Amino acid sequence: MNRKKLYIIIAAVLVVALALGTYALAQQRHLKEIRSDGIAKLEQTIDTDDYRTKEKKVVKGIISDAKDKINKADSRDEVDKIISDAKKKVSDVKTAAQYKKEEAAEAAAKKKAAEKAA
Repeated sequence: MNRKKLYIIIAAVLVVALALGTYALAQQRHLKEIRSDGIAKLEQTIDTDDYRTKEKKVVKGIISDAKDKINKADSRDEVDKIISDAKKKVSDVKTAAQYKKEEAAEAAAKKKAAEKAA
């Protein structure tokens, strides 16, 4: 094989390697952006101020676990599922407003029972 053909082959291999490296780098940047957007979305949709101290710790733990999973995710679909699962878990935790409503109902029931007994 003559040198000219060898140089052309080497150049072609280098171009392909460069293109693959550039593509891989672009994919990594895109995935980093997806993860970052997912974490921002998670933080924007869950307000820990809606919870009492004990429940706030639980919610922060759910968010922390979700962030860890998001940072390991390999696709937008996976990030979206993690966010959805975290929201579901958080929705199972009582908010301060829910507690307040329950406490008001209990107080009203006790008052009514006391009035009946009197």
